[in-house]
Amino acid sequence: MRAFNLQQLTLLLFFLSGSAVGSPVHAEASLEVRFLERKVSFSGTMDSEETGQRLANAVRSVRPDLAIVNAGLTISPDIEMPDVGDLESALTELGISTHLGRIEIRPDSILVGGITDSVVTITALRIRLNSLLEGRRFINRICIVPSADLPEI
Repeated sequence: MRAFNLQQLTLLLFFLSGSAVGSPVHAEASLEVRFLERKVSFSGTMDSEETGQRLANAVRSVRPDLAIVNAGLTISPDIEMPDVGDLESALTELGISTHLGRIEIRPDSILVGGITDSVVTITALRIRLNSLLEGRRFINRICIVPSADLPEI
């Protein structure tokens, strides 16, 4: 088995994520949450500070070791948010089941990514996102690797 270091895995995820120029998912995300090495970054737009606090608390409950960072998050009561309970559930699953996980909610799609050693992670995330997917396509950028290749937490 080939062992990857964290930088190699991050680079691999970047190329698998759809973030490359010309990618069909290059349009700006309405809401993006990324679990990084030492922090969880939130960016995009939310309907209220209360929603932001609920989502941050969901992340803290599964990854208390990571700092919560506002990476350009804006508040606009005019936007239509997905069901916050369903989003909390998806963030919880992402935080438990992946390393360097991410979710990007766009008007026409939901992209999930990360590294895991579990083949059921994709199904679990899809189930938790099912109600949020209405009218959106599911873009899977989860990379399944052997347990020995996962970074230490």
